[in-house]
Amino acid sequence: MHGPLQSLIDHTCLQCMPSTDIGTDLKFRGEKLMKFRFAAAASAFFGSSPIAFAQEQGGAGGGLMAQLIFFVPLILIFYFLLIRPANQRQKKHKAMIEAVVRGDTVITSGGLIGKVAKVTDQEISVDLAEGLRVRVVRSMIADVRGKNEPAPANDSKSS
Repeated sequence: MHGPLQSLIDHTCLQCMPSTDIGTDLKFRGEKLMKFRFAAAASAFFGSSPIAFAQEQGGAGGGLMAQLIFFVPLILIFYFLLIRPANQRQKKHKAMIEAVVRGDTVITSGGLIGKVAKVTDQEISVDLAEGLRVRVVRSMIADVRGKNEPAPANDSKSS
């Protein structure tokens, strides 16, 4: 007499299926008991009643303000840590490129180092070696070293 109806009764009725294990008991009563325990734990942690949680789920009262309180400082942090420093670096780089004059040593974004021979509005002619002159677009200059500024020394001494 174990048809589909009998197996349904066995899984729902604790008297039909005696349990000696608390885990098995919780498995069948689990949903309601766990919800109650979660509400009780949340009530102890947050200091409010489970009824207040049930009321907050339905309405949006104060939800917008809580979101603004969370997102405004987050946006400010992103602005001051990421956006503002990037804009300042961009301005410094643009000013550095605009100040390039003949005789400066430049480093291109490709890693080539040379001396500026001619400066135009959009391009710079750079001498890389004796008899080797290349034209470089201004925006491709990564760094500018002045005429009198020495190249960084190689501190490692090989013998």
